[in-house]
Amino acid sequence: MALRILRLPVVKDRTGSSTSDIYAGMKTGTFPKSVPIGVRTVGWLESEIDQWIEGRVAARDNQPKRKGGPGRPRAHEKAPTAKAGAVISTDTLARVSKSIEHDEYNESIPHPQAR
Repeated sequence: MALRILRLPVVKDRTGSSTSDIYAGMKTGTFPKSVPIGVRTVGWLESEIDQWIEGRVAARDNQPKRKGGPGRPRAHEKAPTAKAGAVISTDTLARVSKSIEHDEYNESIPHPQAR
């Protein structure tokens, strides 16, 4: 098998990672190291990039299933917050209100409409 070296734009396209994420991953050892191919030019072995991508897919497939659906954060996760001045749709507001109303952790707190 012939080795093929990929340049940064191709690596970014193949992995979906930004330049800063690639170099940060190299520094922490979570992304393949680059190979010098010139005085100021580097590339990455295609086989190592393919293995990295396969590893990401395997890690995804081995994660435990989440309970509560994709829109509900786990207890230890931070719930998303809206930025100041953000517009929230009526549907989103209704879903949030309904989930708070039925939240098992808030059962001890009376709902304002229940008074």
